[in-house]
Amino acid sequence: NPSVLALDLLFLYPATPAYPQRPFVLARSAASNSTFDAALRHDAGSKLEALARDDLPTFMATLMPELVNESNPLPVRNAAALNIKNAIVARDANRQQELNERWLALPQETRTGVKHGAMATLGSPQPRAGTFAAQVVSAIAAIEVPNDQWPDLITQLLAFASDASNVGLRMNALTAIGQICEVVPPSSLSSRSNEILTAVVQGARREEPSAEVQSAAVAALLNSLEFIRDNFEREGERNYLMQVVCEATQSEHHPVQVGAFECLVKIMSLYYDKMGFYMERALFGLTVVGMKNPDEKVALQAVEFWSTVAEEEIELKMEEAEALEYNDLPERENKKFATTALNDIVPVLLQLLTQQEEDADEDEWNISMAAGTCLALLSQAVDDAIVPVVLPFIETNIKHDDWHMREAAVMVFGSILEGPDPNVLAGLVGQALPVLIGMMSDSNAAVKDTTAPTNESNFRTAAYEALNAYIANASADNFGAVSQITLTVLQRMETLLNIQNELLNIDDRSNWAELQSNFCSVIISVIRKMGGQVRPLADRIMTLTLRLVQAAGKQSTILEDGFLVVGTMSSALGPDIQPYLEAFLPIIVAALKNHEDAALCTVCIGTIGDISRALQEKTVQYAAAFVSLLLESLQSQVMGRNVKIQVLACFGDVALSIGPDFAPYLETAMTVLKQAGEIQPNPLDYEMVDYVAQLREGILDAYVGIVAGFKSADKSEPLLPYVQTMLGLCARALSDEERPDTIVRAAFGLIGDLADLYSKGQIKQLLTEAWLTSALQQKPKGAPQETKRVLKYARESVRRAVA
Repeated sequence: NPSVLALDLLFLYPATPAYPQRPFVLARSAASNSTFDAALRHDAGSKLEALARDDLPTFMATLMPELVNESNPLPVRNAAALNIKNAIVARDANRQQELNERWLALPQETRTGVKHGAMATLGSPQPRAGTFAAQVVSAIAAIEVPNDQWPDLITQLLAFASDASNVGLRMNALTAIGQICEVVPPSSLSSRSNEILTAVVQGARREEPSAEVQSAAVAALLNSLEFIRDNFEREGERNYLMQVVCEATQSEHHPVQVGAFECLVKIMSLYYDKMGFYMERALFGLTVVGMKNPDEKVALQAVEFWSTVAEEEIELKMEEAEALEYNDLPERENKKFATTALNDIVPVLLQLLTQQEEDADEDEWNISMAAGTCLALLSQAVDDAIVPVVLPFIETNIKHDDWHMREAAVMVFGSILEGPDPNVLAGLVGQALPVLIGMMSDSNAAVKDTTAPTNESNFRTAAYEALNAYIANASADNFGAVSQITLTVLQRMETLLNIQNELLNIDDRSNWAELQSNFCSVIISVIRKMGGQVRPLADRIMTLTLRLVQAAGKQSTILEDGFLVVGTMSSALGPDIQPYLEAFLPIIVAALKNHEDAALCTVCIGTIGDISRALQEKTVQYAAAFVSLLLESLQSQVMGRNVKIQVLACFGDVALSIGPDFAPYLETAMTVLKQAGEIQPNPLDYEMVDYVAQLREGILDAYVGIVAGFKSADKSEPLLPYVQTMLGLCARALSDEERPDTIVRAAFGLIGDLADLYSKGQIKQLLTEAWLTSALQQKPKGAPQETKRVLKYARESVRRAVA
């Protein structure tokens, strides 16, 4: 707790005759300089927190002199800066908004005093005190600059950054600038971006006489790489920036080298598409040399560069596969940097893998671990090409006398199991398996530890995947065997649940979670295969699943697996799922309120949809709670926007289930859907274009569910005021030349449903508008049969409705 930290440090330096008014007398005790009472420390921290909460002006007036005072020891000044910062900074967006309002509501003289104190401390004779002050400056800037406050801040900092007479001031001004670029929206500083970049690059150049200033400038550049996106688009500026960064990787000052390689890592992540020229001219060679650097911090960043390349190219491979699925071209080109450099970088990585330390801390990231991770990512990026490059190393060293070489060979083998075609690996696996099994009793503990996961984790996962495949393809004659498999899995799940409290170390808990996840995957496969015939096993499955999610605590992956079982069981049992909901729904509701966990929230929303579809009209008793929960999710400032797409679609699931009983929630739901449907993307922002396409698809799915729900009860009147809005979204979606087939199907499906619902001419004028007539007349070439079928349905429904 930073507040407790502050008081602990200030206990070391209690009030003295020279400083009798030191305000921390509030919480000071008679404790000596070397002994502390835990309860007293807690009480001290609580008092300081209370002061910040109840009287922020006094809190600021109390702490700022402690930061400014040049006679204070550094720990005291650091503690004061941390507490000031933590009083105005929060991780949660809602809490941050509250803190912003509190700060802006302070008297002008209080705010001005804090800002002047922090800015003055940037030039402290103790440079580290200035570093502490830079955190305060950036924290205040994050609040004030977007609100058009503190107009002279950047001017002052730029002047400080060019003050050759004070190295500490220059260094800390650059640090503050970098932090500000990271926390302030670029639009709020766009008019000063060129000046800011000039100051940062000036300090980062190899000609800079002060290594400390250069290091601070390189760190500032790292923080500002997203902020300077417009500058990076201009070739001349980009070339100069890359030259400065590349030259900094050759600095004799190691912190500058580390920072420069960190910049290259982030540049590759942000600007991969523009890296071809620089990879050919410099980056291949620089990073290979960097991986061999005796300073591990430098080598780690050089390895991280290639891990980032591999991650980018794995993502591009996925985009290519998706484009191929739709007979389209990918939006971005995979430049295959990893493939080109494979023969140069893999030998270096293999050498780094052999630099293990026998007594290394498992939780401490080191160069050997980084090399193994990089190799695994490269394997997924280049597929089969990795095998011939690493095979000689495995064959030569897997039986080597030196344990470093044996363990490295096993690590390489385990790292390439994902990526290459299984047929390519088959021969290697067949040869290696007997050796690996023998190595599980190797004389060296490190070799055994590496061998066991290579065997156990991959083979255990493969075994459960094989089991799932068997269940999925089992005939009705094999249901007895499937039931027996289920009973065995349930027994193992129960055994694991009974020993959960006995698990003490991280590895045991991780294995426990992985096994439970595998068990859930088998149970889900069984439920899907057996459908309603799973009823005799339902009680036991749901009882154990309830125990599992209750035991999961904050392990969201376990919660996800448990909720997936609930959703699958809902689909199998239909309305008979209801007796289990009293126990599960409170847990699902609580999990969905964890808005920061996107994966967990997505599963929760899907489970609510599964339950709604299963209960059908019985959903009405839960509808108010479901709708309230969905609206709360949409209003969250923290929940990811992609998750909110699923939330919008879920309105359709609830409406479809309860039909006309959705009427009390109709106006609210349609208002939310209308607002979301009116979002228009910037055509140059490809990420936003993709998001809006997904958003529209989710809204169309919701509309389809709502219309179908009212249509099932032949209740068309409540929807009539919203028909124009729904068709308006269809028009926008179908006018998008880049629209995917899923949106085309959803839009035409909705048009057909509306025409069918109002088949007596109530919306004839809307159905005969030019855009709709044109859309229905199109002849989609190469479209899937399902799309053509839905288009035909829409045409026929509209024709009947306007006849």
